[in-house]
Amino acid sequence: MPHLFRSLQVFLRGLTALYNHFQNTAATGRGSSVEMQGRARNIIKQIESYKQMLFIHFMLDVLESVSRLSTVFQKNEVTVGEAKDSMERMYLSLDAMKARPGNALQQFLDIVGDDKEFQGITLKSSPSDVVNFEKSKVKIVDTINNYVSQRFGNFDSDPVLAASSQIIDIKLWPGSREELAVFGEKQVQTLCEHFGPVLERNDFDSEEAKHEWLDMKVCIFRNYNSLKSPAVWQKMFLEYSEMFANILMIIEILLILPLSTACCVRGFSCLKRIKSDWRTRLDTECLDGLMRISMDGPDLEAFDCEKALAHWWNKGERQRRPLYNE
Repeated sequence: MPHLFRSLQVFLRGLTALYNHFQNTAATGRGSSVEMQGRARNIIKQIESYKQMLFIHFMLDVLESVSRLSTVFQKNEVTVGEAKDSMERMYLSLDAMKARPGNALQQFLDIVGDDKEFQGITLKSSPSDVVNFEKSKVKIVDTINNYVSQRFGNFDSDPVLAASSQIIDIKLWPGSREELAVFGEKQVQTLCEHFGPVLERNDFDSEEAKHEWLDMKVCIFRNYNSLKSPAVWQKMFLEYSEMFANILMIIEILLILPLSTACCVRGFSCLKRIKSDWRTRLDTECLDGLMRISMDGPDLEAFDCEKALAHWWNKGERQRRPLYNE
């Protein structure tokens, strides 16, 4: 989706140049074939259509909203709660477009005005263009919202995903002590039953986890209530790993629960960059190390090369000869 959004932006920025190009192609005596001239005239007709320009700017607003959701799912670290919030934001943003124009469409309408001229191009319209466009706009928004709702409907229907979003996102916790006292008990029970086979192999005690859950809620509520969720869980794992050993096993699973395959796609892209035709003899261990450095290592600007240089100089099997060519 982000690629489609950027492509549409590029198209609109170069609209005048494209229009002039196709006009030259469509003109007779320019050396173009009859078939190419026909294609060019068809594209010119689409560019000069007021209804088509309305639709393009409307889709620019739609793609911007959907791209935000797509970008969230492409992140390496995204929780179920964050994903649900992004989906709800997209629903509201698209529903608002049914009642009033989005930013791109409103700018287009302000520029065109009553003269129906856009970037030096006189647009052609008919009385039914606006009515038909409004019908198409509502249909498109409803179709997108319904598809996304069906595609990710298990976020609310699946008890494990629902429990995950409620526990991991600290801002969803109740603010009163009375509600906090019983908050999450059913969710923890659901998670213990679902991940039971995996947890039991690591000496997990479900009864102890329930007690630790209450203690951890008190600890977070009293000491870290003002922090954001990632900072809170970082504190828990760094400072309370022994005190809350059992319940943190569940939290760890929820934090690494994958919501998309974007990381796998990035892994394959990284593999293709590193193991090229010139480096086909890389063994598995070396390739794995290079991929981890590329994907999880520090930025090149922040990397301190002194340790690596010292290791190369002192630990190499062969003698180093930096002045060999001099």
